Amino acid sequence: MSRGNGSYSESGIFLRPLAALEGGDVKDGLPTRESLLQRVCRAPDDESWEEFLPYYREYLYGMARKTGLSHEDAEEVVQNVCVSILNALPQFEYDKNRGRFRSWLAAIVAKEARMLFRKRKAALARLDAHRQEAERAYLSKCDPDIPGRIAEQEWRNYVTRLAWDKVRPHFSLHYLEAFEMLSKGMRAADVASRLGLNRSSVYVYRKRIEDRLREEIMRLNRELD
Repeated sequence: MSRGNGSYSESGIFLRPLAALEGGDVKDGLPTRESLLQRVCRAPDDESWEEFLPYYREYLYGMARKTGLSHEDAEEVVQNVCVSILNALPQFEYDKNRGRFRSWLAAIVAKEARMLFRKRKAALARLDAHRQEAERAYLSKCDPDIPGRIAEQEWRNYVTRLAWDKVRPHFSLHYLEAFEMLSKGMRAADVASRLGLNRSSVYVYRKRIEDRLREEIMRLNRELD
C-alpha cells in the first residue's frame, strides 16, 4: 500500500521513499562487487536466475496490479514478463547512461499488460451477455500504460520496503517502536513518554535507523539497478 510519496511496510508503518532517505544520488555510489544484475546478464544460468528473480518479482507484480489487473491476470503478466526477460538476457547489454533497468522492466510489464488486455477484449464475443457486461466493466478500469508513468516512484517505494525488511532485525524493540511511532506521526514527546525514554533518545533512535536504511537503500540500488 502506498500513501503519496511513501509506502507501508508489512508491519503497517509508513516509510518515506528512497529520495527522502538517501541525501544524495545513488548513481554516485561505487559498487563494491559485481552487481546482481551484471551477474545474471553475464551468466543467465539457473543459479543466477533463481537469485535474481525473487528481488524483482514483487516490483513486477506491483506494477502489473497498478494497471488494474486482478491477482490472477497480474500473475500471468509477471510470468510472461519473466519469460521475456530470460529470453532477452543473453543479448542484453546494460548501460545506465541509456536508461535504468527498472524502466526497461516497466516497459515490458506495460507491453505484456497490453497484450493480455487485447486478448481479453478479443474474447468478449465468446461470452454470454451477462459475462460480457462484467468483463467490459473490468477492462474499462484497466490502464496498461500506467507502468511507464509510475515506474520511478514504484521502484523507490519497493526498494525502501525491501531495505526496511533487511534492516529491521538489526535493531532492538525499543528502537523499532520509537521509529514506528514517529513514522505514524506521533510527537517525539509522546513517544518518549509512552516508552519511558527521554526525547533526545527518541531522535537518536530514529537517526540510527534512518542512517542504516539509507545505507541499505544505496546498496540495493547498486545491486539491483
